[in-house]
Amino acid sequence: VSVITPTYNSEKTIVKTLKSILDQSYLNFEVIIVDNSPNNKTINEIYKYFKKMDKIKIIKIKKYILPAEARNIGVKNTSRYSKYISFCDSDDILKRDKTKIQLYKMLEENLEISCTNADFYNVKNKTYKKSYIEYPFLNIDFDNLCFKNMIITSSVIVSKKLFLSVKGFSVSKYYYSYEDYYLWIKISQKSKIFFLDESLLIYKGNREGSASTKSKHIVNQRVRILLNFLSRLEIRKSMIICIANFKLLKKWLESKFLNNNNNEYINLL
Repeated sequence: VSVITPTYNSEKTIVKTLKSILDQSYLNFEVIIVDNSPNNKTINEIYKYFKKMDKIKIIKIKKYILPAEARNIGVKNTSRYSKYISFCDSDDILKRDKTKIQLYKMLEENLEISCTNADFYNVKNKTYKKSYIEYPFLNIDFDNLCFKNMIITSSVIVSKKLFLSVKGFSVSKYYYSYEDYYLWIKISQKSKIFFLDESLLIYKGNREGSASTKSKHIVNQRVRILLNFLSRLEIRKSMIICIANFKLLKKWLESKFLNNNNNEYINLL
């Protein structure tokens, strides 16, 4: 298993994140750090706190790149023996048994990709919610994803073969800020995505600033995804996206005018 961690000015968080990766109970893994910081502060923190570097490979990228390209570079630099790709953002925390539980489930069920639930820590208002994703099914398919991106990137483990078959993350600026969402949509057309309803990591972020809670950003994303499928004359899938967008609009209106403040991942259908 190759764990890919892109970093950009991550010196304040990388030590805890990397420690959580290195402390995994599953031992057959490597860590690929792709650092795109304008200085060496993040790398210096790693060398300062971790003396044994046998599992860690650091790739320094001097020109500014987007996170999608950084993750793709990480995958390109994995060991030739690597069969699975795991993602972990530079401020998230993996729980100790995450890789073992998730990978063994994938091997047992012959799965190409899986994601998990997570505890969510809001860095802005300092709130903590256990099992943040309230998703009622075992598998995430194309139809569900068109409605909502319920996949946390740091929860994903995917076979390297499947990742490469869809050409990884799109590095075009057209998909900036939702390149992960577009990747899951691409993958969902080849394989169902197994959802393991166990909180196996701590996901940090600020939902108030996310695209999924800012209507102008999410409309921009949805229109671009729809145009992508329409340009390829994939009418059936375009219709699925349109229906999902109407459902999302209905949910947004309920939240806005009926004070329905349920978790954004409830009532997916």
